[in-house]
Amino acid sequence: MEKSKISEWQIIEDFVGLLTITNKPQNFLIEPEFVDLDQLREWITNSGIKGLIIAGAGRHFCGGADVQGIFKMAERSSKEMEKKLSRGKELLEYIENLTIPTISAIQGCCFGGGLEIALACHIRVAAENSVFAFPETMLKLIPGLGGNFRLMKKCGIAKATSIILTGETMDAQTAFDINLIDYLVPKKETLEFSVQLMKKMIKDKPMEVIQSVMLLLNKSRYFPMENLMEEETRLFSKLALNFIQTMKF
Repeated sequence: MEKSKISEWQIIEDFVGLLTITNKPQNFLIEPEFVDLDQLREWITNSGIKGLIIAGAGRHFCGGADVQGIFKMAERSSKEMEKKLSRGKELLEYIENLTIPTISAIQGCCFGGGLEIALACHIRVAAENSVFAFPETMLKLIPGLGGNFRLMKKCGIAKATSIILTGETMDAQTAFDINLIDYLVPKKETLEFSVQLMKKMIKDKPMEVIQSVMLLLNKSRYFPMENLMEEETRLFSKLALNFIQTMKF
């Protein structure tokens, strides 16, 4: 098990990695970059994992930022604040664009920066007792790690507007109904469900197949369909050739 800042990571099943936020009880984020990006990138590259699950230690996923720490940081230096936010955004963009599937296994509170982490994952699995909110506007702030945009893409501009500006807390069923989360499971079963789902997705799949799928899905957020069709054709042909070559004796 390796550690960085308020997180640790390990391989928990064959080819399944687990990144855990470890600042109990509510797993507040001391800094936007809750795990050192360079260390995480090196581990994912060298570990051979085919999927990554992000969870919180204990009862909660993540209660968001340490608010007092944010205001103290802003008071010291706005440049320091901007630098740390940029580094946090870079971390979430890295997670969002990984060419292996990512799942956020959510239980308890998932607020603010914690919800932004969850939104950066490809799939969100939540326990029935989970609660969600972007409370930043209640503190005269806004989500600062890309949550405004990711929430709008998931739920639409109307829901994103009301969720962010009211700052109200929603239960897991409501979050599921508006497409904020993808799977709703009994409490205490979030991690096990996430592991089993991940294993189904990656089992017996060559890394090249997994990476090809995720590359196309990730690019679909940014590129025109005609460009993606060409890329899909190229990747399909490459994989077909690889398959034929492996079948030759």
